[in-house]
Amino acid sequence: MKNNNDMNRIDPILESDSKKSIIGETDWTLVPDADRLVFPYLAIAYLGIDWPSPYKKSPGTGFFISKNCILTAAHCIHQKTDLAGWIDAQGIDVSVGKYTNGTDVGGKLILNRSNAEFYYCPQYVNPDGSSNYDYDYGYIALRGGNASFDGQPFKIAAPVDYAITNSPLTVTGYRQEGDTYPMYTSTGMCEHLSAHAIYYKMDTEAGMSGSPVYSYNNYVFGIHGYGTNRDKEHENGCNSAWRISQEFIDELTQKGLYP
Repeated sequence: MKNNNDMNRIDPILESDSKKSIIGETDWTLVPDADRLVFPYLAIAYLGIDWPSPYKKSPGTGFFISKNCILTAAHCIHQKTDLAGWIDAQGIDVSVGKYTNGTDVGGKLILNRSNAEFYYCPQYVNPDGSSNYDYDYGYIALRGGNASFDGQPFKIAAPVDYAITNSPLTVTGYRQEGDTYPMYTSTGMCEHLSAHAIYYKMDTEAGMSGSPVYSYNNYVFGIHGYGTNRDKEHENGCNSAWRISQEFIDELTQKGLYP
């Protein structure tokens, strides 16, 4: 078992080193290129994240919940570094329907702070400057006449504990392996819950931070963020997602970003 964090690794070091989180034998499935042009895979985007110099571009995943809103992890937008403290993403290339060879078959949105809002939950940063992993969520909102997503988006939900623990869950996202861009998907059951997190033993890989964790009927319950070494709660060998709340759904609805 490799107990590592799934956040994005760039050099010099960010707090969020991105490494594998494989529990036991690998149990994911590679999504074929042809399937990436149909729902739900088309609604899952590869993120190429640009950071201020000297930090390099890093991979991430996001997913559409409407024609103009992408959910992702906060640490795909706002990162703690070894040299510069907290830094913000300067731009994000959003690739829809990306093939394994890197071809952007479904199209690419080139987003920056002039044509999109990059939002992360303010509570993700503690008053002492450390990360509060209970609030690692954010979104990218496309502004004005900017290009929008024309495919079928995901629906999001904040069900009661019983509905999550008794529903098969799937996590699906992109990673970058050299010059290739595989999309992995893995299905399993929730191991346990907290007020802010869903814990599971579905395998993940570097770059899958921000992936949807969704049910059999394609309702998203969480945003994947971490591998098994994030904190003591992971000593049971689970990966985890931020658990979507009704308050967050209401906030997105009030802002006109959902549904």
